[in-house]
Amino acid sequence: MNFYGIKKIAGIILISGTALMLTSCLRVRVSNDNKYEPVAQISQTDADSLLEEALPADGFEFRYRQIKNIDAGTYYIYDIAEDKVKMDQQLAVNSVSGEIMVYDPETDELSDF
Repeated sequence: MNFYGIKKIAGIILISGTALMLTSCLRVRVSNDNKYEPVAQISQTDADSLLEEALPADGFEFRYRQIKNIDAGTYYIYDIAEDKVKMDQQLAVNSVSGEIMVYDPETDELSDF
């Protein structure tokens, strides 16, 4: 293989890698008519606000920990403390719907809030 052949293959690999990276960052949903639609995501700041509204103001604190894929969804995960004592379970906010769930890090499972 000559220099131009190697250069051509390197260009194809670069273009393929860039396309793969860009498509993996875009979240889409297939509608009933088989068209792809972008899925709107809430920000971590929005998730913070949802937790502030959902938790009692007295004695509860939360701290953002990570974003995590669980089952078929992506969730913002938060440590939670009651009267400054950290709880074993965490809270998870769905990054699309904003639904708040209880997350058990030991079992990697979600349950109703």
